[in-house]
Amino acid sequence: MPASTIPLAVPRTRLRAVAAPMATALACLAFLPGLAAAAAPVRLTLHPAALVEQAVVRLGDVAAVDTDDADLAQELQALELGRIDAGTRRYARLEIARHVARRLQLRGRAAAAALEWAGAPEVQVRRSGGQMDGERIVAAARAALQRRLEGLGMSATLQPLRRPGALPLPAGDWTLAAQAPAVLRETLRVQVDVSVDGHLLRSVPVWFALSAADGGPLPAPGQGAAPVQRGARVSVELQQGAIRLERAGMALADARIGQRARVLMEPSANERQARAARPAVLVGTVAGHARVTLAQEDRR
Repeated sequence: MPASTIPLAVPRTRLRAVAAPMATALACLAFLPGLAAAAAPVRLTLHPAALVEQAVVRLGDVAAVDTDDADLAQELQALELGRIDAGTRRYARLEIARHVARRLQLRGRAAAAALEWAGAPEVQVRRSGGQMDGERIVAAARAALQRRLEGLGMSATLQPLRRPGALPLPAGDWTLAAQAPAVLRETLRVQVDVSVDGHLLRSVPVWFALSAADGGPLPAPGQGAAPVQRGARVSVELQQGAIRLERAGMALADARIGQRARVLMEPSANERQARAARPAVLVGTVAGHARVTLAQEDRR
């Protein structure tokens, strides 16, 4: 019989054996999360800067993740991008996008093909140099407010209403600058600027409740103890152009903010050596607690 007419006989059992695994594999593929049709839309917005406390940098530290898939959002936020032991490190958005896509593809995630990126072209990551205790911020605000009250001749009890939490700090020299408001009320806010290496990091509000020491209403300005009291040591300041002179003296009478005060000046070293020099009495204007701005000189 010619070879072209030889019939091929394939057992039905073999056909069934081959078809069954193929059907099972196709059915499994239909439910794999890697199929793009099942992927939820994901938008990632890269921040221009990020401050981290830990050495490991994760996607959630440098970008905002926007998706309706809560599990996917958690997975993306936890993706590790690298390490930073000290100082700063820059990550380009394209670099992060490629890294994230590879990690998701290895996990069979369809989101790798559906990511939408926005935001800064790169992010600068800084490692935190520690924490600023919230109580330290409150103490700076309290000191500034206390100086303001003393300058106005007022006495009051200060009670913090809202205490700020710990503030992460980058490595560097930090400073605190607090400024009390010009108008004092029973409830007020003091702004505390936290700076690192001369650059403002955060402005933290600290709220206080003010009340009289005896629990009564808050006294009006000028009703408390005088900022300059008789017999107390005061600082006398003289400003002439860019030159500022300061000397110590003793107040000869009580005086309040804006009032004139007579001050007996302490003799200088040269005057003490001369001994014949008469003590000088200066007349100035009270500018704050134990502070007098020189107006004119009046020698006895």
